[in-house]
Amino acid sequence: MFVTAVKAYVAEHRDEYKKKYPEKEAKDVTKELTAQYDALSDEVKKPYEEAAEKDKQRYIDEMKAAGLETQEEKKAKLAAEKEAKKVAQAEEKAAEKEAKKAAKEADKAKKAEEKAQKEASKGPKKPVTAYFAFSNAKREVSQGMGARPRGAGLRKRSSQKPADTTWPPFRRR
Repeated sequence: MFVTAVKAYVAEHRDEYKKKYPEKEAKDVTKELTAQYDALSDEVKKPYEEAAEKDKQRYIDEMKAAGLETQEEKKAKLAAEKEAKKVAQAEEKAAEKEAKKAAKEADKAKKAEEKAQKEASKGPKKPVTAYFAFSNAKREVSQGMGARPRGAGLRKRSSQKPADTTWPPFRRR
């Protein structure tokens, strides 16, 4: 493992801070020193960042010499595997969806064929009766001539004149 710039700063100043505040716990010391590091200017941070970069390069060289993967390589490899897994899952879902669609269409075609066979086994359709032939002819004529809208022949209640009757209907005048 390599040391980051913050870790280098904390390690360098931990002893001094512990001498000033011996009652503080280690996690509190680390938090406060990290906050101090964040407040530093870029010029003051520069030596720690350079030391961290050198230590990181040392770590990478040691890992390569040992034939092992670095953390970045492991992360990149895991990310690539994760992405490949997502792609495979998406392709699998698409294939399942297509298979379901094909099965549904095949089932629909099979039902249509069964229905056609059932209709064919019943024999020919009965001829249209005279009443239905007359009704269909009248309907075609009335629709073709601009038939009145539904209910157009009925009078509206507001236009009806009140009948000259008394209430109750059994009482005479």
